Amino acid sequence: SYITCSGWNWNYRRHTCRFINSGRNRRFYSRHSTGRIMTRVTSDTERLQGFITRGFQDMVIAIMTLLGIGVTLFIMDPQLAILALIPTPIMVLATLFYTKRIHWVFHGIWRRISALNSMLADVIPGAKVVKAFAQEDREIERFDTRNSELRQSRMVAVKMRSYFLPTIAFVTSTGSLILWWFGGNRVLNNDNLSLGDLQAFIAYMMMFYQPVRELCMISEQLESAATTSERVFEILDTEPDIVDAADARDPGVLEGSVAFADVSFTYDGFARILDSVSFRVEPGEMIGIVGPSGAGKSTLVNLISRFYDASDGQIFIDGTPIQDIQQKKLRAQIGVVLQEPLLFQGSISENIAYGNPLATPTDIILAARAANAHRFVMNFPDGYDTEVGERGGRLSGGERQRISIARALIGNPRILI
Repeated sequence: SYITCSGWNWNYRRHTCRFINSGRNRRFYSRHSTGRIMTRVTSDTERLQGFITRGFQDMVIAIMTLLGIGVTLFIMDPQLAILALIPTPIMVLATLFYTKRIHWVFHGIWRRISALNSMLADVIPGAKVVKAFAQEDREIERFDTRNSELRQSRMVAVKMRSYFLPTIAFVTSTGSLILWWFGGNRVLNNDNLSLGDLQAFIAYMMMFYQPVRELCMISEQLESAATTSERVFEILDTEPDIVDAADARDPGVLEGSVAFADVSFTYDGFARILDSVSFRVEPGEMIGIVGPSGAGKSTLVNLISRFYDASDGQIFIDGTPIQDIQQKKLRAQIGVVLQEPLLFQGSISENIAYGNPLATPTDIILAARAANAHRFVMNFPDGYDTEVGERGGRLSGGERQRISIARALIGNPRILI
């Protein structure tokens, strides 16, 4: 089961990585922070694997033991066996009552773990900003608040467990007392039961109650796994919001014309970011779009790259509706220099070649020269092998921007934004 579950875990992470990198549902990312997604991909899957490999196995063993000893009890003495079953419905009801409430407690715990990870994912990359504004105490207080909320949620689970376990122990002890009472009377009355038989029966009965108690405890693990699986499969079940048309085609090498025809767009279905926008850009033409913050400039970029579909109107690439072009083929011919240049952990050459994995060292240098990056790159002791650090943190903002430009140029895009 461990090998099977490990394979499932590997496959789930692989599918999740494909989902994340495909960017098929950008609204999913607007609803879930990086820390929350990372928690689901790592901690939640490990927790689910832990139940499948250990909890599920324990559950099967407990059920088999329960059935075997139950049959033995009825063979030994059917009357006493029926009495031994009296506590079972009570334990089942107590377990159902407990698991119904612990389900939502686990939901709260996982949410708070995700919130804590999400806060750390924000603060760690922004450590310089925290120091620049002297907000160390504030961030520590925020962390303490989130950490305390998580502790309180866990304490609720501990408190509920502290009521549940003694209840199960009391019920099983009551069952033992009932058997001693009725069995003892039968022994005293010579009612076809000896003291040795009664002691043997009670010994088996205690063995019968042990897997019952284990199943009650496994029910808690099952609820933990159930709430975890809900979070895990929420990612896998997320439908893409941008899909290719059934007859979407490979456009081949684009000429690079872009046309907007009465395009409108809204993120929330109400406020229009773009309202009946129309323009045309011919191949080889260079234009600049200016406007105040929130005017929709970045939205235009997202629509051309088809990260979103227009709410109204139509976008044409080389005269073809953008929905009729395969997304991957379209984006492979678009080079985008982002407002906030993001570099990946690795060397300068690896980051530039990200725009064209088949690029040669000569191609990398030519792209860097075109982006006016070659000179400062060669000033580093390791040149193009210089590590940029997490998110390019070892480079200045201007240096990151030029590396980002070189990355866009190296793919020889037909449309450059």
